[in-house]
Amino acid sequence: HPHVAVWFKRSDVVGERMRAHRALGGERLHRCRDDVVADDVDSCTCEAAGHVGAHPAETDHSQLHIGQVATGALGLASRLVATSRDLDRDVAGAASAHQRLLGSLHGLTDTQARSASLLPGWTIGHVITHLARNADSLVRMIDGASRGEVVSQYDSAEARELDINLGADRSADELVSDVRASIESLERCWAATTTEAWAGSGRNRSGLVVISDLPFLRWRETDVHHVDLGLSYTPADWPSDYVRLELVRMEMQLHARAPMGLTTMPALALAQPPQVRLSWLLGRHDIEGLAPAGVF
Repeated sequence: HPHVAVWFKRSDVVGERMRAHRALGGERLHRCRDDVVADDVDSCTCEAAGHVGAHPAETDHSQLHIGQVATGALGLASRLVATSRDLDRDVAGAASAHQRLLGSLHGLTDTQARSASLLPGWTIGHVITHLARNADSLVRMIDGASRGEVVSQYDSAEARELDINLGADRSADELVSDVRASIESLERCWAATTTEAWAGSGRNRSGLVVISDLPFLRWRETDVHHVDLGLSYTPADWPSDYVRLELVRMEMQLHARAPMGLTTMPALALAQPPQVRLSWLLGRHDIEGLAPAGVF
């Protein structure tokens, strides 16, 4: 897989040495000869404190443990493949959400653009402008990570709000052209992002975020705000894979906020279809007999 290949082509001697050492089960290195490089074990004789002495003196320590090193490398490969698959899935999910959004905006009129959305105080123009600036902000964080920097998503909360308000009253054609251009820019950025940049970090309102998590956050942003437009798209239209993945995240956040010992989803919420339960967790739906989830 291309993402995994780049990881395994790295020749960071310190990193390779540490991975070999961990595979040998040690806590501290005395010495290491012929480092593990190029995804292979040559004649590594890394000695861990209190570890080598457990073997007979004539034992070739590296040969005894070469299977463990290989197993450790396979474990690393499996984790990298899993991470890469998640990333590919999230990029594809966000791209599909983009196309659904643009499909709903086809033929949008100026009157619709100035009408109220489902978000209090925001018109449809506000929501569309927010989606465009959100895409730009993700490109900003990725560009920063590509330079080895941790960049904030927005200059400030006030700057974010100002940009949305300034763009909200544009014509429908301008709004749609803007969000389309921002989507194309973001997707080009994703296609060009290196493995090192995906492993970097940015900063959003919640704190540090790993760059490889941004495609899922964009998937969420697009599908949830698509509903907020109040046009024809509803939670019932959310793809099942998005709902499944998002429920795991939102339920974890709900449990983290719950008093000690209360770690189960309320029965009234569990009785709802997954899309309805997720809408409640996201603050987009009321369930009779339940207070707002207060998660999102």
